[in-house]
Amino acid sequence: MSASVLGLATLLALAGPIDPDAGLPLATAPTPIAGPDVLAHQPGTPTTLFVNFDGAVLQRGCGNDPKHDCSALADIFDGYVGPFTGHDGYKFSILQATRDDVEDFGVRVVIERPDDSVDYAMVLYGDLGEQSF
Repeated sequence: MSASVLGLATLLALAGPIDPDAGLPLATAPTPIAGPDVLAHQPGTPTTLFVNFDGAVLQRGCGNDPKHDCSALADIFDGYVGPFTGHDGYKFSILQATRDDVEDFGVRVVIERPDDSVDYAMVLYGDLGEQSF
């Protein structure tokens, strides 16, 4: 062997095994959250709760989507929730009590259905009529 090849072999032996990851960053970028742990909205942004006093017929088989009146609860009854029959004073008392209960959590409570561009949750407050659960 020539002296240069012998010198290179000695240098490689002293350096140890070659690491194919040498030179790569020590940390990787965070992996985006996916699945059930995904936040519905960014922390610090308000959540909107639509209190629906107008009634609706909840749809089956489309998950929980207030924009389309979809609810998993529609499978346990016929899905019909009639309009609230109390007077406006009761309606506004319910609205104010709901706002008082959730204001510390950054929840905005409204009684008009938000635009489709807004993510929101919905509560139906009305008459279930005759049911056979």
